[in-house]
Amino acid sequence: MIAVGTAVDLMVSSGPPAGAPQMELNVSVDGTNFQLSTPPITTTSANELLVALVASDGATSNPQLMTVSGGGLNWTLLRRANASAGTAEIWTAVAPAPLVNAVIKSTANASVNVFHQSLTVMAFPSAAIGELTFGSGSRNQPSLPLDASADSSLMFAVGFDADKPASRTLPAGQISVHEWVDNNANCTFWVQAVADPMVSGDTALITFTAPTRDAWNMVAVEIVPR
Repeated sequence: MIAVGTAVDLMVSSGPPAGAPQMELNVSVDGTNFQLSTPPITTTSANELLVALVASDGATSNPQLMTVSGGGLNWTLLRRANASAGTAEIWTAVAPAPLVNAVIKSTANASVNVFHQSLTVMAFPSAAIGELTFGSGSRNQPSLPLDASADSSLMFAVGFDADKPASRTLPAGQISVHEWVDNNANCTFWVQAVADPMVSGDTALITFTAPTRDAWNMVAVEIVPR
C-alpha cells in the first residue's frame, strides 16, 4: 500500500529471448535446362522470409549470372560468387501474404541446355537476413568466416564445384542440406549449414575439407530472428 501521488518505478519486460528461426519450407530441384522451377509451394504466415540458394555451371570466359523470380514476389540478389567457372548465388524475398501453390524459378543468363543448375528454396516465418560472406577459389580450400550478428541465428551456404563430381566432406558442426553430384557434367552442387544456432559475436568458418584442389564458388548467409 502506498500513498496517492507516490512515484512508482515500472519495469516492462520485452519478453523472452527470441528462439532460432523455424524453417517452414525446404525444397530443392536439380536440372539440365537453362531454367528450373520448384513444385508448387504453400506457406502459412504473412511476411515470411524466402531464401533461394542457386548454383549453376557456366563458362569461365563469360561469367554465369542467374535470376530468381516467381510467386508474385520482388526477389533481390544478396550476393553472387562467380570468379571461378559457374556461379553460386543467394536471393531473397518477403511474401506479404501466405503463398498458395507458388512456383519459384531460377533462370540462367543464356538460353542453352548445357549449363546444369540446382535451386533450393527455404521459407522462414519471423526471420530476416543478417550477415553475408562469399568467395571463389581454384586449387585451394574455402575459408569463409561468417560472424553471427544475433543470438539464435542460423547459417546456410550454397556452393558449386566445376572440376569434379564428388560429395563434400564437411567439418564438425556443419551439415549437408542438399547435394547433387552431377556425373554427366563432372561437377557438384550443394547447400550446407551450421548445425546449431549461433551466439551473437561468434564466428563460423564456412568450408569443406574434401575434395581438395578443385575450383569453387560459395556464398553464405545468416538468418536472424525477427
